[in-house]
Amino acid sequence: MADTLSKARDNHERQQDVRKQYADSKRRDLSFQVKDLVLVNTHVLSKAKAGITTKFAPRRDGPYQISRIVSSTSYEIIRPDNPSMPLGTYDVSALTKYVAPASDAPPEPVHPIRRRGRPRKEESSTIADIRSPRPSSPKDSTKPSSRPTSPMAMASPCAREVPPGDHRDLASVEEVHDILNSIRSEAYGVDNISSSMLKYCSPLIDPYVTHIINCCIERKYFPCIWKQAVGLPLAKISNPESFSDLRVISI
Repeated sequence: MADTLSKARDNHERQQDVRKQYADSKRRDLSFQVKDLVLVNTHVLSKAKAGITTKFAPRRDGPYQISRIVSSTSYEIIRPDNPSMPLGTYDVSALTKYVAPASDAPPEPVHPIRRRGRPRKEESSTIADIRSPRPSSPKDSTKPSSRPTSPMAMASPCAREVPPGDHRDLASVEEVHDILNSIRSEAYGVDNISSSMLKYCSPLIDPYVTHIINCCIERKYFPCIWKQAVGLPLAKISNPESFSDLRVISI
């Protein structure tokens, strides 16, 4: 068995060397310097409404300028007319050296590259007011708080005070009743309560379960105890011999 595995490993490494040699024969040894002009490979999608066809789109577009050498095979590019905004990092395989004409000025890109990633979100004044603590006064230390403490905040250390959510997504008693009665699994969870017991008690517990769910939606809070589950290992094969032959399902 050991000899067979050794031969298989040698054959695999030999085939890797053959594939590497074939790939290296078509690889270009390119390197760029800062402020070099390059063309970038395009991946334009067809848009009939805008009159754009992938077949007739240029395979390379530019020129763009190298702004920073990230590694030996990757470079950060910018627009020459806007050097303060990086457009992204590209591998050397996607770049081609730009050869400028003798007399004409460098052309503008046909399909300019937009900056990658989403713009950074600015913190609104409402969230800033919520996060910033209100300065305390001497009266606050003697005056008892009239606001009741949230039961969820007292029940678990994972609870936290957050602004109320959107009340349009609250659940109704009828929805909770239908969901409880549509459960088909008879598996027991951490609480050892079966789905049959929930169905039998549904007329009594529906309002309370609905209230708990709506409180979670309003407070944007998920109880830590609901994240607990019972792990049941199931065999992948007929005769499991190690942990890799098992898969765990959560109940």
